[in-house]
Amino acid sequence: MNSCRFTYLALTGLTLSTTAYAGNNGQDVFEFLNLGAGPRQIAMADASVALADDASASYYNPAAIGRLTQNEAAFMDATLFQDAHYDVADYVYPDHGYGGFMAGLEYLSYGSVATYDTSGKALGSSTPSDFSFSAGWGNLLFSTLYGGVKVNYIHENLVAASANGYGLDLGIQQTQKDSRAPLKWSWGAALQNVGPDVKFESASEKLPTAFVLGGGLHMLEDKLLFDLDLHQPFNGGTWASAGTEYWVLNEIALRFGYRSDQNIGVAATGGVGLKMREVQVDLALESFGDLGMTYRAGILYRFGGPAEDTYKEGLSLMKQKHYAEAIIKFDEVLKVRPDHMGALQAMRICYDKLRATENSHE
Repeated sequence: MNSCRFTYLALTGLTLSTTAYAGNNGQDVFEFLNLGAGPRQIAMADASVALADDASASYYNPAAIGRLTQNEAAFMDATLFQDAHYDVADYVYPDHGYGGFMAGLEYLSYGSVATYDTSGKALGSSTPSDFSFSAGWGNLLFSTLYGGVKVNYIHENLVAASANGYGLDLGIQQTQKDSRAPLKWSWGAALQNVGPDVKFESASEKLPTAFVLGGGLHMLEDKLLFDLDLHQPFNGGTWASAGTEYWVLNEIALRFGYRSDQNIGVAATGGVGLKMREVQVDLALESFGDLGMTYRAGILYRFGGPAEDTYKEGLSLMKQKHYAEAIIKFDEVLKVRPDHMGALQAMRICYDKLRATENSHE
């Protein structure tokens, strides 16, 4: 979460109606687009452009949409300061032949706030809010390089004025293919919130456009992850974020992060995750000094999907010792998802079993 946005929420956003709206003095509109999406990524200080790989991934890098092998639905709820409330919902549908598709919603309500005119006279109350609807696509471009695009329709409703805008996100992402390597790398880049100026009453304002470049490390068969991102907003200075995730027994995740742009409270973030079969529950925590702690809670549900169904067919054939047929199934999965860890490992086991069988017959 961008700290300047949180300062805006806590110190001005929740009392923005104390005077009639008269423009934002050249500041970017739709800054709610910098609030973050998934508790997992927020717990890692938004360091996700190289590692993003779940239903919330398109917020950080739309290329990750093409990497998913299962249907995924993600929901996040957050109570910010005072009455401000923030909710996010995303759904990703993977497809064998045409890549993956996503749809998402973001909604921020500032709660009911008192309104006044420029002379200080009470005008009643208002409920400012921000809203975004997005649709995206991602697919394998070549080898292990993925690309993706996401289109956003955005609406901001303040006290005495509102505005609509459109934005475009572009991204690429790549992960090392060799599953046997004890240390794997990944990298990603994203151009976020690119679009025309938005007319807010008589003034034209710019979207919060930014370029993000990041690198990641995968250790212990993806149980331990590190990500380091560099963020370059078009309207400000460069800042960095770093995050790590460690899975204990493949069921409990511990996450920590640090961001260099934090100017209020503690720069560190943290969170936990709990995986129960198809369901994953995540929690993220951030401190903002005297403004208090903020909590993000989310749930992720994974189910079905063409590549995952094919992978399960391969596992079934492998258990029946039909290793050659299983290899064909795993190869189909890898054509869609070259970095699918399970398929890579299972294929290696099948080849080892076939070689052992051939050697026993010699």
